[in-house]
Amino acid sequence: MPMNTKKSAALAATIAVAAALALITAAMFSGILPTTTSSQIGTVVLATTSTSVATTSQQSSTQASTQSSKQSSTESSTQSSTQISSQQGTLSILLTDPPTVPVGVTKVYISYANLAVHVSGVANSSGWTTVQASGSIELLGTVNVSKTISSVKIEAGTYNLIRFNVTAAEVTYYGQNYTAFVQTTELTMPIVGGVGVTASTPCATIIDFSPTVINTGTQSSPEFIITSVASAYPVPSTAVTVQQEQTGSQMNLSTMSWWQAIASQTTAHLSIGSAALNSTYLNLKVTNTGGGSTVLHLVTITPVLNATAAGSQGVLPTALGQAAIFVVLSNGTLVQVQVFMNSMMGSTSASAISASLFAQPGLKLPPGSTASLTHPHGTILLGFTGMAIETPVGIILKGHQYLVTVIGEQASASMIVTAS
Repeated sequence: MPMNTKKSAALAATIAVAAALALITAAMFSGILPTTTSSQIGTVVLATTSTSVATTSQQSSTQASTQSSKQSSTESSTQSSTQISSQQGTLSILLTDPPTVPVGVTKVYISYANLAVHVSGVANSSGWTTVQASGSIELLGTVNVSKTISSVKIEAGTYNLIRFNVTAAEVTYYGQNYTAFVQTTELTMPIVGGVGVTASTPCATIIDFSPTVINTGTQSSPEFIITSVASAYPVPSTAVTVQQEQTGSQMNLSTMSWWQAIASQTTAHLSIGSAALNSTYLNLKVTNTGGGSTVLHLVTITPVLNATAAGSQGVLPTALGQAAIFVVLSNGTLVQVQVFMNSMMGSTSASAISASLFAQPGLKLPPGSTASLTHPHGTILLGFTGMAIETPVGIILKGHQYLVTVIGEQASASMIVTAS
């Protein structure tokens, strides 16, 4: 598997930004800060934030970070052995993936380990059964399709949680693979409503695994950040066929009414109602028009000439190397990462910082809600150069067009804005 071995100055700068934000806003926010273990081009950085969800039709999610290696097949796995008894039933675990990726990304591979389910009524620290030791999958091949990643005999009961470790990730970008290694990250999510396993009825649960891939570098020297949100739901027993019980089998979800009902209730859709932009000010009105909540994390401003083919739902700009990047705080304030990076250069070692742009909780946006996102003052700087942002690529120019993109969990939206 190819791996780009050039040094990644831009990623170090990006990590330094996150540290600055974490220090400045530590009194206001709490979260789980991930770690990175590579400073090479193509490094994938992942943040994880846990969110508790009631067992209703609302989507439950846990953010996590993922990094992986490419497999020649779409999936490879090693099943753990389980002793079969008369009190066991078959549980199948399916995975689907609605991704948000930049133009040019054609594959996103993950490797995972220690896939396990938790029986209801037992403390979270116990009651876990490992159903698969390891596996890998290409996520963009699961759009509107589910794949069975495990199907095993397990003790009868109601299972309310599922977890696995994401061990690695790889992005194929314009035909080239970019890989980095990170510490194993555990992703745990509730199975909304639980799934009952019996000896007489087929049963399955489906994981909705939703990465957002962002290229914070340039097209020629990409730097990828990936955040992931995952939810799990029971599959109706009438939809579990003998084929679905075979590891590697696929199911077309676009024809499944039960899945469409889940998606309509749990999927967020963002819309930018208005945008005002000049060299020192940015204000956006953003509405969640979908059925599920989302959390807004980033806003980017990209010159239109460098945002070819971007701007549609679910598609991000090709690269953000010449963009202004803002972190969304919980009160709607936009914090420009370039400004804080400059303020920290010389006083903080990038290699010693373990954080990411997604370390902040962001702004939660329920269905039907509108939020005002504002960068109140200060020159808006475009782009990264060299080891730091000592000299920005440029500033916002009156009369020029820019692509403004809002990035949330499982949702994004863009608008072309003419600067005033």
